[in-house]
Amino acid sequence: GGPARYPPGTQVAIPTASTREADTWVFAVEGEEDLALPGGTVRALKLQRLPRRDYDQKVEVWLAPRIDYLPVRLRLTNPNGDTVDNRWSSTDKG
Repeated sequence: GGPARYPPGTQVAIPTASTREADTWVFAVEGEEDLALPGGTVRALKLQRLPRRDYDQKVEVWLAPRIDYLPVRLRLTNPNGDTVDNRWSSTDKG
Protein backbone atom coordinates (compact mmCIF):
# COMPACT_ATOMS: atom_id res chain seq x y z
CA GLY A 1 0.00 0.00 0.00
CA GLY A 2 2.09 2.92 -1.21
CA PRO A 3 -0.82 4.88 -2.74
CA ALA A 4 1.38 7.70 -4.06
CA ARG A 5 3.15 5.15 -6.28
CA TYR A 6 -0.11 4.17 -8.02
CA PRO A 7 -2.01 7.21 -9.31
CA PRO A 8 -4.88 6.69 -11.79
CA GLY A 9 -3.54 5.47 -15.13
CA THR A 10 -0.70 3.47 -13.58
CA GLN A 11 -0.41 -0.16 -14.67
CA VAL A 12 0.26 -2.93 -12.16
CA ALA A 13 1.51 -6.39 -13.26
CA ILE A 14 0.30 -9.30 -11.10
CA PRO A 15 1.28 -12.97 -11.65
CA THR A 16 -1.87 -15.13 -11.81
CA ALA A 17 -2.90 -18.72 -12.49
CA SER A 18 -6.16 -19.70 -14.15
CA THR A 19 -7.62 -23.03 -15.19
CA ARG A 20 -5.89 -22.63 -18.56
CA GLU A 21 -2.49 -21.12 -17.80
CA ALA A 22 -0.18 -19.12 -15.59
CA ASP A 23 0.25 -15.57 -16.83
CA THR A 24 0.96 -12.04 -15.75
CA TRP A 25 -2.15 -9.89 -15.77
CA VAL A 26 -1.81 -6.15 -16.18
CA PHE A 27 -4.32 -4.06 -14.25
CA ALA A 28 -4.91 -0.34 -14.80
CA VAL A 29 -5.46 1.80 -11.71
CA GLU A 30 -8.81 3.53 -12.29
CA GLY A 31 -9.05 5.69 -9.14
CA GLU A 32 -11.02 5.70 -5.89
CA GLU A 33 -14.79 5.26 -5.53
CA ASP A 34 -17.29 5.10 -2.67
CA LEU A 35 -19.01 1.69 -2.70
CA ALA A 36 -22.26 0.86 -0.92
CA LEU A 37 -21.69 -2.80 0.00
CA PRO A 38 -23.46 -5.26 2.31
CA GLY A 39 -20.69 -4.63 4.89
CA GLY A 40 -21.23 -0.86 4.73
CA THR A 41 -20.04 2.06 2.66
CA VAL A 42 -16.33 1.99 1.95
CA ARG A 43 -13.89 4.03 -0.13
CA ALA A 44 -11.99 1.74 -2.50
CA LEU A 45 -9.36 1.89 -5.21
CA LYS A 46 -10.52 0.30 -8.47
CA LEU A 47 -8.20 -1.78 -10.66
CA GLN A 48 -9.30 -3.16 -14.02
CA ARG A 49 -7.94 -5.79 -16.39
CA LEU A 50 -9.40 -5.74 -19.88
CA PRO A 51 -9.55 -8.95 -21.95
CA ARG A 52 -6.64 -9.49 -24.35
CA ARG A 53 -7.94 -12.58 -26.16
CA ASP A 54 -11.38 -13.84 -27.20
CA TYR A 55 -11.83 -16.10 -24.17
CA ASP A 56 -10.41 -13.72 -21.53
CA GLN A 57 -12.53 -12.29 -18.75
CA LYS A 58 -12.71 -8.64 -17.86
CA VAL A 59 -11.63 -8.41 -14.20
CA GLU A 60 -12.43 -5.51 -11.89
CA VAL A 61 -11.22 -5.42 -8.29
CA TRP A 62 -11.73 -2.78 -5.61
CA LEU A 63 -9.19 -2.54 -2.75
CA ALA A 64 -10.03 -0.73 0.50
CA PRO A 65 -7.18 1.35 1.98
CA ARG A 66 -8.84 1.55 5.42
CA ILE A 67 -8.67 -2.24 5.78
CA ASP A 68 -5.11 -2.72 4.55
CA TYR A 69 -6.04 -2.79 0.84
CA LEU A 70 -8.05 -5.98 1.13
CA PRO A 71 -10.39 -6.63 -1.81
CA VAL A 72 -13.95 -5.53 -1.02
CA ARG A 73 -15.42 -6.21 -4.45
CA LEU A 74 -14.47 -8.46 -7.35
CA ARG A 75 -16.43 -8.51 -10.62
CA LEU A 76 -15.61 -10.98 -13.40
CA THR A 77 -17.27 -10.48 -16.79
CA ASN A 78 -17.18 -13.36 -19.28
CA PRO A 79 -16.97 -12.79 -23.04
CA ASN A 80 -20.69 -13.65 -23.36
CA GLY A 81 -21.62 -10.90 -20.86
CA ASP A 82 -22.30 -13.14 -17.84
CA THR A 83 -20.90 -11.71 -14.61
CA VAL A 84 -19.92 -12.85 -11.14
CA ASP A 85 -19.93 -10.02 -8.61
CA ASN A 86 -18.50 -10.70 -5.14
CA ARG A 87 -19.03 -8.00 -2.49
CA TRP A 88 -17.60 -7.58 1.01
CA SER A 89 -20.16 -8.20 3.75
CA SER A 90 -18.13 -8.19 6.97
CA THR A 91 -14.70 -8.47 8.51
CA ASP A 92 -14.16 -11.03 11.26
CA LYS A 93 -11.68 -9.50 13.67
CA GLY A 94 -11.74 -12.67 15.85
